[in-house]
Amino acid sequence: MAAKSNTTGTVVQNTVPAAQRALSIPEIVAEICGWLSVCFKINDRRVTKYPGKAQLARCVRVNNTWFGQAIHYVWQDITEGSHVTLPTLFKNINSDRRQMYASLVMKGQIRLIYSNQAARKADRVLNGLTFHNLRALHIPLWDNVHIVNLYLPTLDAPKVRSVELDATY
Repeated sequence: MAAKSNTTGTVVQNTVPAAQRALSIPEIVAEICGWLSVCFKINDRRVTKYPGKAQLARCVRVNNTWFGQAIHYVWQDITEGSHVTLPTLFKNINSDRRQMYASLVMKGQIRLIYSNQAARKADRVLNGLTFHNLRALHIPLWDNVHIVNLYLPTLDAPKVRSVELDATY
């Protein structure tokens, strides 16, 4: 451990271990989060790559440094899982934190809505949010898309560059 001199000239030992100091450096934490954001699973001699959101969600809770780095990876791609849509995800978030998270989303998913009541609910959740960094939007379609009264939630996303209509659902 490194020794330091205080104002009286006496030597004081630094009691913080080197590993702990290293793990409080944002650049190192960012590198760790980058590796944790992608997990690999080996099954029957095949390597499958999948998002490591569960590990990153734990990292967010370590301290402010880890939160600041890991939160970007947690929120940048909100398309995993068929039921994860922007309205369903944001309805469970405190309104004072919604915009912060909305600004981190780079890839999101919304669904076509069949009832007026559900459509109003989705619009209330997304009302006032701007998805500043949203670049890609995924919209799953089903076999019964011939229904006439379909509704797409209103989304303020000025930088969207691609919209994917996915008919595989």
